[in-house]
Amino acid sequence: MKTDMKNLENNRLQIEVTVDEAEVAEALHGAYKKVVAKVNMPGFRKGKVPVQILESRYGAAVLHDDALDILLPKVYERVLLQAKVKPISRPEVEVVHFARGENATINFVLELLPEINVQEYKGIAVSKPRVLVSDEQVENELQKLAERHTRLVDMPEGRLAVGDTAGIDYMGSVDGVPFAGGEAAGHTIEIGSGQFIPGFEEQLVGMACGEERTIAVTFPATYHSAELAGQLANFKVVLHDIKRKQLPVIDDDFAREISEHDTLADMLAEIRANLEMVGENNAKKRIENEVVATVVEGVVFDVPKVFIEEEMDSMLEDMSASLSRSKLKLEQYLEYLGKTKEALREEFRDSAANRVKTRLVLEKISDLENITVEDAEIEAYLAAMGQGAGKSAVEVAEILQKRGQFEAVRASIITGKTIDYLVSVSVVKEDQEVE
Repeated sequence: MKTDMKNLENNRLQIEVTVDEAEVAEALHGAYKKVVAKVNMPGFRKGKVPVQILESRYGAAVLHDDALDILLPKVYERVLLQAKVKPISRPEVEVVHFARGENATINFVLELLPEINVQEYKGIAVSKPRVLVSDEQVENELQKLAERHTRLVDMPEGRLAVGDTAGIDYMGSVDGVPFAGGEAAGHTIEIGSGQFIPGFEEQLVGMACGEERTIAVTFPATYHSAELAGQLANFKVVLHDIKRKQLPVIDDDFAREISEHDTLADMLAEIRANLEMVGENNAKKRIENEVVATVVEGVVFDVPKVFIEEEMDSMLEDMSASLSRSKLKLEQYLEYLGKTKEALREEFRDSAANRVKTRLVLEKISDLENITVEDAEIEAYLAAMGQGAGKSAVEVAEILQKRGQFEAVRASIITGKTIDYLVSVSVVKEDQEVE
């Protein structure tokens, strides 16, 4: 087998292969055995038609497709070994010449990774925001905790106000005639929540327990029941009870009730520490993003289109899965946006190209710095993944293997280590305060 290589534009390599006549004959013989077993021809037992008669009857090319199915994979495998290249997509194949008793000529066009020349990736200057947690931030977090532990307190002597929860009976009618769904007993409603027809809740404000009131409201023109849409209705409402939100007293008892601390001061210290940790993590992520973006921006090469297309497909699949978790189909989302699937996918192109470029640059740096991952690191990573679901590292590994995603874990760990390395060789200066 002889090869002749020629570089084409867009990181493509053409390899013209000359296959010896003997190998062509072997492939044709294999194809003959496969085809002749299916041929019925008068005067011959099935599977015993001579090759010359078979080709004479059906044409010389009758065996070519099956012969090429046998020959091409073998030839292509040897081509890759000889050329010492790793294509990033399926090859374009052109059979220039293929005939019995002659050498075959086959062209393979391979798309290769572009040359990624990464030089300036050490000593990147970045600013680290100085994290400062204010007393106001701590107080805001404390108030959020208090609101999450709000109690509903009976107000038998009070008057109904916005934010209260009311227990009511009601009966609705249009022109004095009750309508379906317009009656309920023991119904609870938070005043101001907008659960009822506009104007209903507002007219209940000021009522006292045991009071009866008749209110008038107009159903919206777009109301789901055509019979009621736009109609004026009267509701007879009886208020049975009022429950009002009451924030807990923020003191040591509150701290003991909702946390593992004995004093409010200790709980506040934990809140501050958690806010500082979040701030530091955010600052760390900003540094990582800035370092990676700076390195990637400094590397120029043509990002393979096949990778961009694959990433666009992946991003579309991720969006579909995310919508599905929210009980929404991609088709419904597209209808809401007034877009086609193809138009939405095209919007991902620039982002997909940047993702692919970033991945290729980081992979190049990991190769240059010989950044690898140990089995123990993978096991720890898998154990952390399974912790929330109560699964062991082995169980998580089995699930990922079945999904064909195990190698993605290895790649993810290497990417993380590469980013850590880039930050470690950067020049980080503490900058402005971040609250």
